[in-house]
Amino acid sequence: MLITSRCAGVLTDAGAEYPIRSLPPDEAKQLFRSHYDEKTPAFEALLDRFLLAVGHNTLCIEVFSKTLREGSGGWGNLDFEKLLQKLEVNGLKLGADSFEIKTHWTQNLRSEAANSDQIIQALYDVSRLTDEAGELLARFCLLPAASHEAAVLIALLAPDDKQGLKRGLDQLAQKGWLSAEANTYRVSPVVQKIVLHQYADRRWALGEDLVARLNGIFETEGRHSKNIETAKPFAELAPGLVDNLATANPGIIMLFDRLWVYHTATGNLAKAIQTAEKMGEISNNYGDKNGLAISYSKLGETHRALGNLPKALTFFEAYNRLEKDLHDSYPQNVSFKNGLAISYENLGSTHTALGNLPKALTFFEERSRLGKELHESYPQNVSFKNGLAISYSKLGETHTALGNLPKALTFFEAYNRLEKELHDSYPQNVDFKNNLAISYSKLGETHTALGNLPKALGFFEKDIELSKELHDSYPQNVDFRNNLAISYSKLGETQTALGNLPKALTF
Repeated sequence: MLITSRCAGVLTDAGAEYPIRSLPPDEAKQLFRSHYDEKTPAFEALLDRFLLAVGHNTLCIEVFSKTLREGSGGWGNLDFEKLLQKLEVNGLKLGADSFEIKTHWTQNLRSEAANSDQIIQALYDVSRLTDEAGELLARFCLLPAASHEAAVLIALLAPDDKQGLKRGLDQLAQKGWLSAEANTYRVSPVVQKIVLHQYADRRWALGEDLVARLNGIFETEGRHSKNIETAKPFAELAPGLVDNLATANPGIIMLFDRLWVYHTATGNLAKAIQTAEKMGEISNNYGDKNGLAISYSKLGETHRALGNLPKALTFFEAYNRLEKDLHDSYPQNVSFKNGLAISYENLGSTHTALGNLPKALTFFEERSRLGKELHESYPQNVSFKNGLAISYSKLGETHTALGNLPKALTFFEAYNRLEKELHDSYPQNVDFKNNLAISYSKLGETHTALGNLPKALGFFEKDIELSKELHDSYPQNVDFRNNLAISYSKLGETQTALGNLPKALTF
């Protein structure tokens, strides 16, 4: 007879097994309190937090409640909150707080546990696994300690060997390292902490391909997330994976860059801010000044979208300052020059929103000057060509706001011409299609202001045709949906001005 809570599916006759579950919450609390209790208002919340972390594991409840009893009440300065903080920082190692226990429960391993640390170490000894099984467990433990469905695990752990992955995960579940239910697998936070500690020096070697696959899932096309329809299950686990990797490098910086684009496209701006902040932290730890600069840019854009213009301006100024330092230090580096150009564009847009039009115009002119130099030096570079096109759009908008409509029209026509060339050359590129739609909208607005309503109507109709295609192809993208709504509004206003009220009402 084998009695254990950590094995499943071992016997040939599955019906002969009786599953031993974790203690129910009430009984788990009762067991803990039988060894240690505190008469404080915070105790109940701390106990819930602890029990969730150890998965209601009976042995862990007993070991840690006895540890508290040994280290408190005049015998030491340990309390529940301090213990939890230690466990969350250091994992399950108790060290100086470990107490002697003397038991032969590990006789089958031919060793005697002298203290509580050794009990836990013996219970979770990964050396008993094969190298292959141990590495699979370690890679699984890099993911957050939550239930993961088969499709997610296949995509990240073994896209080319689904059956092999299932066999490996099932074997780990049979040996008690994972819990398996239907097509989902989960690791206990207790097991996760110990395994990550034991594989501390190999985490990046085991997790590098996971980060590469996530970068593929969150791949972007300019400012558009390519796989927006299928990326959602991976968005929540990416930050947890990076925390567990406990390192900083360009692959991780790129992941947060792309994750920010995804959260922005789906309208989750609170997540976008967290992502940009994390990108900046990792870039700073790695010593990537340009990555830090870009994170400031993303924070500026997100705060601007939330309407917090003074905060946005602070981030854009920091972005501009860093890009200027990089460009001055490496004047031949075209990436830094382009980054500086974009930083001027963001400063111009923010000063426009704040009503400082003359200042905004100065920044947009500087952006356009650098963009023109880049495009002329590298005419085949589509990104530089697109950047120049957008700079013409910004100049057009500013001259419109300043009342210089003929000058504005000239810039919008240049914007439209470049975006049409880009869209014709790369019809599948979502950003170029979106920019072309916007350029038609700008031309429509300018001709409306100049009184050329039939001409304006033609441009608005071209805008709505492209906007509808974009929304139909990417219904989850909040920008595309918003742009389509605005294009209907423009058509309605134009039809109203032309006297076609029933048509206007429809739009």
